[in-house]
Order: sequence, then structure tokens, then C-alpha cells
Amino acid sequence: MEKKYKILLKLKDYFLENLFCHENELKPMLRFQEFNEDWKQIKGKNIYSIISGGSYKSSDSQKEGIKWLKIKNVGINRLNENDVDYLPLKYKNDKKFLLKKGDIVLALTGTIINSKLKIAIIDNFFNYSLLNQRVGKIDINNKNINKYFIYYYLQTNKTILKIRSKIDGTSPPNLSITDLNEIKFNIPSLNEQNKIVDLLSNIYDKIRFYECYINKLNYFKKYLLQNMFC
Repeated sequence: MEKKYKILLKLKDYFLENLFCHENELKPMLRFQEFNEDWKQIKGKNIYSIISGGSYKSSDSQKEGIKWLKIKNVGINRLNENDVDYLPLKYKNDKKFLLKKGDIVLALTGTIINSKLKIAIIDNFFNYSLLNQRVGKIDINNKNINKYFIYYYLQTNKTILKIRSKIDGTSPPNLSITDLNEIKFNIPSLNEQNKIVDLLSNIYDKIRFYECYINKLNYFKKYLLQNMFC
């Protein structure tokens, strides 16, 4: 099981680095055979708008109410459900900061950890949660762009290096919306984007499945070791 998991991780990294092209490249190293058109370069500001979260007060935090998505909840391709704060129901009409399943969120402070991007997709648990400041929601405003293509593109090593160059030397390491808007993306046709997204999503889903299985197995082993001699 763990061997398959490690193979999937390597496969994910391989595809991330070879299915996309950057800067002056017109075509990626690896490509579906039915596509041969050159990719076109577009700036982020012509693809998406970044919604930064609301500046809610710490004193508003409570034990129940509306889930409050903070930086601490945004990990690498996942959301932390173990340490969740809540906001009063009076904020339920803050539509601008309301998150829905499938939305893409990005940490704007401490954006990179272990050379990986703190970016995730809103799941069922955080559906209809409220976005906190210094977490950005990526809203695609270009009908020719698959939002999950951008989600994966941002996770490529070359894009992460670009982002790192923007935040190095800042304390704390803050990524600005202006910096995100200036990132250049090389974009293929929507059909090719969809194929890339389908492939990567399938791999990411399998990785998540194996992670959950391995974690449960390790928990079960620990439980047995702690109780077998009681």
C-alpha cells in the first residue's frame, strides 16, 4: 500500500513538471497526442480575481456558528479540520467572503512550506464557511479557463519559484494580490486544459485515498500496541 502511495507521489510530481509549459515555451514536454497547437501566454489579472478574506475580530470567535476558514486551516492540497473556529450567525450574509465547495483558496502569508504551495479546494466540511483575511479565494473570470487547471499550474515548481522570489526578504512572508496578478501563465485550449485536469485530479484523488487508508491503518496498529497487553 505504501509502495503504491509513493509511486503516485512521484507520478504526480512528474506530470506537474511535464504537462505544463512556462515563460517562452510554446508546448509542454508531455502532451496528449490529439493536441499540437501552441500555448498562449496570459497574465493572472486576465484570468482571475483574488478575493481576500474579511477582517473579523478575534473576539468574534465562538464554539459554534459559521465555520471560519483561517490560514491555519489551509495546507498543501488539503484543509485542516482539527482546529476550527466559528463566527456568529450574524455574519451569514457576508456573501463576498462566503466559501462554497469547489472554491480554490490560497494562503497569502506563509504561502510556501517545504517548497510546496499552501493551496486547497473547499470540501464538504468547509462548505459555506467564511474566509478570513490573508487567505485568498481565486475566482476565475475568463470563460476559456478551467479553474482547476490554474490550481494545478500554481503548484508546479517553476511557478512556486516565481512566487518565492516575490516573498523572499519580507517578514512575515506575505504574497500580495498584485504579485499574483502579474504571474504569467501559458494556456492551451480549454479541451486540453480539461484533459490535464482530469488526469491530475484522478491522481490526486488516489493519493488522498491512500493517505486516508495508511493513516487509519497506522492508528489501528497504535491502538493494538497500546491495548494488547492490558
